[in-house]
Amino acid sequence: MSLHTVDDLLRGCRGTIAPTERTLAEAIIKTAIASATDDPRFPPMTLAETEGLKIKVDALSPLEPVSDTDQLDEKVYGVLIQAGHRRALLLPDIAAVDSVSRQLELVRKKAGLKPDEPAELFCFTVTRYK
Repeated sequence: MSLHTVDDLLRGCRGTIAPTERTLAEAIIKTAIASATDDPRFPPMTLAETEGLKIKVDALSPLEPVSDTDQLDEKVYGVLIQAGHRRALLLPDIAAVDSVSRQLELVRKKAGLKPDEPAELFCFTVTRYK
């Protein structure tokens, strides 16, 4: 779930990689609240900021291990990386990501991993609802 301003700037984003609620509707409600109030990159959203707010919901496919990054396409596949307790996820088709190498660089940075640090890599597709 991501929240975007009227100018399409990210305002909050939260989610899970596996089902956590009994229904998709319950998961959407929970992550919408978390996106507005609990994204550490932003202060909690105010009522005034809801004017023109855009809500995007991405439902992830099951994760698949990646053994060869040549399989990836940053426009089609999102990626999850993990090493020990450090883990990060990037959705596919992000405006600032124009190559697989950039996607991998950003997901490693997000997870706090060095460029050459060993890690497990997974990919997924999304069904996007805007």
